[in-house]
Amino acid sequence: MDREKESREANRKAFSARARRGDAAAREVLDEALETLIEWSHATKSDRVLDLATGGGYLARSFAPHVAWSLGVDLVMDMVVAARRAAHDEGHANTGFLVAVVENLPLVDASLDLVMTRRGPHHFADIRRALDEIARVLKPGGRLLVEDLIVPEDPDLAAWINAFEKICSPSHGRALPASEWRALLEERGFVVEHLDIQERSRDLTPVLQRSSAADRAKIQEALLSLDDRWAASLGYEAAGPRWTTHTILLAARR
Repeated sequence: MDREKESREANRKAFSARARRGDAAAREVLDEALETLIEWSHATKSDRVLDLATGGGYLARSFAPHVAWSLGVDLVMDMVVAARRAAHDEGHANTGFLVAVVENLPLVDASLDLVMTRRGPHHFADIRRALDEIARVLKPGGRLLVEDLIVPEDPDLAAWINAFEKICSPSHGRALPASEWRALLEERGFVVEHLDIQERSRDLTPVLQRSSAADRAKIQEALLSLDDRWAASLGYEAAGPRWTTHTILLAARR
């Protein structure tokens, strides 16, 4: 099995399990980050909108009252079923959901006004191909909104964090530093109009509690290997354990 297939299979297993546990809507909160994305979107009633890695469909459903139609795609059928059910219950007749991979979208060229993805890209099997697809399906002047986990610019620390996240969640692919996000978008003709980095304190206790004994031992071993310089950079507190994570919010125009 090649790396892309392995990544997608890990995502299917992890997020199918979440959907079966009833966690498809776990992060359905109108928080400050989502409010910022809505503001940056400049959405209009004529817009055709795509939500990538839609999960339980909250982002697609949040935009439904403001646009012509809103489509959410996800790799995991269980998530798509949950999203369809929620949209039906909320009466969003202009919202649909389907199973698709972000690197090969079943959409025609230049057909969308807005593409968005929230907390999904670090799970993508191939972020470059995904961005190629986003550029393909957006109309000239179309907008892209992203919220995602990022890593520090220090390549060694970035590699350590990505390896650690992979232990915690096998569906984790690779989080990017902010500079790489900007470079990848500019290579594809996007103009970054807004970029903000937010800090969040992350409690690692729930990660340890839901992990198997073997993975818990790997996590604890990895934390013990964290040197003082990196620990200070992350605001790591062993007593928690907890550290500070960083999230990028960006809006770009094609």
